[in-house]
Amino acid sequence: ALAAVSGGFFGMNLHSGVEEVPHLLWLVAGGTAGASTLLLRAFLRSVRTFHGLQRDQLLATSALQTALQGLDHAYLALRHTGELAPPSQSFGEGGNGGAAAPVSRARLAKALAATGATLDE
Repeated sequence: ALAAVSGGFFGMNLHSGVEEVPHLLWLVAGGTAGASTLLLRAFLRSVRTFHGLQRDQLLATSALQTALQGLDHAYLALRHTGELAPPSQSFGEGGNGGAAAPVSRARLAKALAATGATLDE
């Protein structure tokens, strides 16, 4: 857009006297090229910054997905070995609002070992 404006200014069929100044065309053309180059570099830098932020977000999402898969695996292992009772169908059943009893680290490791998984530190 910058090059179009300056080119349009010099290409118009109006007589302003600016077109008579020696070497002004080359000065404006060089300034336009320089400004366009600076704008392009700023745009590319912002694209690289955005790409880096996007990559960091994807890595964080991947780490969260891995953690949630680990929790899901641990839950299923505890359910499979009977260490964790199935959730109750109605709230308040069992006297504790349907909340499960806490599971110790040793019981979790035993349940995971029974399914062939290990407890990672």
